[in-house]
Amino acid sequence: LQFLIEKFFSPKSFQFSPELLNKLAPDRYWDFEGSIFLSSRIDYPIHGIIELIQAMTLFRLYDPLVLARIQDNEIRFPKGQQPFTMAELFLAVQDAVWQELNRRENINSFRRELQRIHLYALDEIVLRSPFGFPRDALILARADLVKIKAEIDQCLGAAQLDAYTKAHLEESAAKIEAVLSAQVERRF
Repeated sequence: LQFLIEKFFSPKSFQFSPELLNKLAPDRYWDFEGSIFLSSRIDYPIHGIIELIQAMTLFRLYDPLVLARIQDNEIRFPKGQQPFTMAELFLAVQDAVWQELNRRENINSFRRELQRIHLYALDEIVLRSPFGFPRDALILARADLVKIKAEIDQCLGAAQLDAYTKAHLEESAAKIEAVLSAQVERRF
């Protein structure tokens, strides 16, 4: 988990020089599907690629099977040994993804998109709770949303933020509020 946080969820994970970015180009190789003619951009879609990498990593961590295995592994350790818990996973991911809130810093475009993806994943767990999610994942996801909302409120009230960050945090707070106030009927 620490490796994933360092490589994919850290504010320093995706820093590129302008020289490198200006040298990147999308594939223009001919294929049998004619996809070269469907290309709408002539520059490299760096934000789209980073978003895809971060989303795939985050969705894998919150996969119902992964969460169920972590929950089952918690009871397989003998007394005295510390198992890795689902609560630790949720806390570590939440702290890594939203660390600018505690520092009262502006949030760059890669991180804003990562935070949107994180909220989407938590929203899916809390509201839709697809089959296979452990019930503890639902309560941990809701607790994450409550904590993130409180930290956003504190950050918005205390920090001088750029227009992007302020708008992003206001939108994120509104989304969290909508999820938390939604009436979800659970059968058990």
